[in-house]
Amino acid sequence: MAAWMYSRWRHSYWSSRGVPTPPFLPFLGHMHKQISLFQFRWDYIDEVYYKNGGSKYCGLYELFRPVLMIGDPDLLKNIFVKDFDHFVDRRRIL
Repeated sequence: MAAWMYSRWRHSYWSSRGVPTPPFLPFLGHMHKQISLFQFRWDYIDEVYYKNGGSKYCGLYELFRPVLMIGDPDLLKNIFVKDFDHFVDRRRIL
């Protein structure tokens, strides 16, 4: 019970900020399809993007780590060019 509550708490990051999030599995987050080896990472990201109606952004979880997926080119331009200094916790893009 405590493990489930911990998973629920860790996976409430995006919902508490009003960011849309597709359904996920406890503990695995959105990694379950990527771990299964039956679907490539980029195919899953395309699937999430189109399931959200091509929204500007949505939140995902890599296990317990929150990841913001940006789907709007104008928003990406602002993040990578104009507001680059404000995003200090960014990770390497694969």
